[in-house]
Amino acid sequence: IFAVDAEIRGLPVRIVNAHPSASNRQCRTEQLQGLFQGYQGAPPVADPKRNMLIMGDLNLHPFSDFTDSSIEIWRVFAGEGKDYYYLSGPAEHDPPFPTNAGRTIDHVISNFATGKCLTLGRAPQTPRFDGTHGDTDPAGTDHSPIVCELRFQAK
Repeated sequence: IFAVDAEIRGLPVRIVNAHPSASNRQCRTEQLQGLFQGYQGAPPVADPKRNMLIMGDLNLHPFSDFTDSSIEIWRVFAGEGKDYYYLSGPAEHDPPFPTNAGRTIDHVISNFATGKCLTLGRAPQTPRFDGTHGDTDPAGTDHSPIVCELRFQAK
């Protein structure tokens, strides 16, 4: 998980790219704690007082009945009525289009941006970058790309 503090047309924005562990739930939980709550004395990367755009392969699917400690942390902070709302996933389609192996594990959330995201190859009439459509397992990348057109407005 890393962040870039940028100024876009005079608006300060913290852009976070997150890719926590896929194989180790405890590690993923600690990485999500670092993102949202701080970890071992470090402040949280995500600061709800800042204009935040958080995205990436989060390796968690919060839209099923299955839960683990990383998903529980995610659900506290991301979703309708939470600090961060979806720009991808349920904001695009309900239920969300899968982005990897039948799950929606790639996410775009924010606390200030508006706009629309498309899951390429899943959303109607949107080819993936590798040319495959629908549920076809591509020969190339294992994730369906998400492309967003966003507007940044100060909170």
